[in-house]
Amino acid sequence: MSLISKIPQILVLGLALSCVHCQPGTNGNPPAKPAETAANAPAPRYGYQIVNIWPHDSNAFTQGLILSDGKLLESTGQEGFSSLRRVELESGKVLKKVDVPEPFFAEGIALLNGKIYQLT
Repeated sequence: MSLISKIPQILVLGLALSCVHCQPGTNGNPPAKPAETAANAPAPRYGYQIVNIWPHDSNAFTQGLILSDGKLLESTGQEGFSSLRRVELESGKVLKKVDVPEPFFAEGIALLNGKIYQLT
C-alpha cells in the first residue's frame, strides 16, 4: 500500500488526536469554571495591509493556490472548465495548463514530495 493511499487514514487519525485536546479535562486539568473562561471578553480585532497587487485571470474560479519556486500552482474549478495551472506571479501569465476532463470538477491542491495532487 503506497503512502498516497494511506493519506485519508493519516488525516483522520490526526484529526482524531487533535480533537482529544479540545475536550475539557483531557489534558490532566479539571474543566474550566465559567468564571475562568474568556466567554465575556471581546473578540480580538485584526487589521491588514495590502503590500502588493498581482494580475490574475478573472475567469479562473480558484479552488486551490500554492506559491512554489516563485510560481503559483492554481487549481480552478467550474463545471466543464476545471484545470490545473502554473502561473507567473508578476504577470499573471499562465505558463502551463492541464484541463480536467468532464465530468470531474476540480477542488483544492496539495504539494507533497515534489508532486502536485489535485482533488476532484
